[in-house]
Amino acid sequence: MDLLGNLSYTCFEDFYIRVEKIKNGWMELCVGNGDKRLNYSASYIGDPLNYLLAAAVSIVENQKSSHIYNGVAYEGEYLFIVHDLEPSLVTWLFKPGNDELALIIWEDMPTYFEEMIESGFDDIPEEIKMQDIGKDIFLAIKDSPVLFIKALLGAIEGLTCLKRNDVEFSDSEWGHSYSLENVELLKRWLVENDHA
Repeated sequence: MDLLGNLSYTCFEDFYIRVEKIKNGWMELCVGNGDKRLNYSASYIGDPLNYLLAAAVSIVENQKSSHIYNGVAYEGEYLFIVHDLEPSLVTWLFKPGNDELALIIWEDMPTYFEEMIESGFDDIPEEIKMQDIGKDIFLAIKDSPVLFIKALLGAIEGLTCLKRNDVEFSDSEWGHSYSLENVELLKRWLVENDHA
């Protein structure tokens, strides 16, 4: 039984990722699709935008591994990142396919998430199957990865509008710096793949 196969998926519909503010080691993010919107503050414990960039590069380069690299955890055909909100987590799960991307965002990490992802959300114990995996889902989308990449690059471009007046935090570059190499790779990929 594929737990993710039973979810109700939508398409990217005016999907966006925005960084609203960076201050004192917190990045205020807003993610939206259609009439749904999720605002949350991610901690300096992680690197939210660079984790998303690393995941996007893994998707477009079809990288599969069984380790954690640049904040992206790989397990079989899935990859995921977490944004730490201290104490909760926003979990982004990606399943790339042939010209399609499944993206599921949970407002918190589901119980037994590691066991579920290790099994490919399929061959798992009955007590885990009984939980409502859709309970804390903010978004479940299946669509072209082009729209996700565009939204992510839009978030990066939006950083230039943010003030850098965070003198209380020791690393004033946190949240404002990102991998130029990954951004350029994604821009080149879009030129080759965006046929809209």
